[in-house]
Amino acid sequence: MYVIPGYQGNRIDRQTAGRWFRAAAKAGGIEDARPQDIRAKAATDRDAEQEGAATRLLGHQNPQTTRTYLRGKKVRLVEPMKRRGTGTM
Repeated sequence: MYVIPGYQGNRIDRQTAGRWFRAAAKAGGIEDARPQDIRAKAATDRDAEQEGAATRLLGHQNPQTTRTYLRGKKVRLVEPMKRRGTGTM
């Protein structure tokens, strides 16, 4: 089982994952997104909930290392996009 499986449930390579990510970001109107931004967003959210939690989440020994990931930004929640023609996600 994979976190992001291919169409037949198999493993996908980095290039495919990157291509899918860029296509999704572009469809959402975000031109400069990178997959690494997901890690930074998760760390930023966790740090906002509890100081020091981001360091544990990312598995860092040194909190200074974690600070390179933290963005200190609040992002509004949005509803997921619906697939075209299906009316569902």
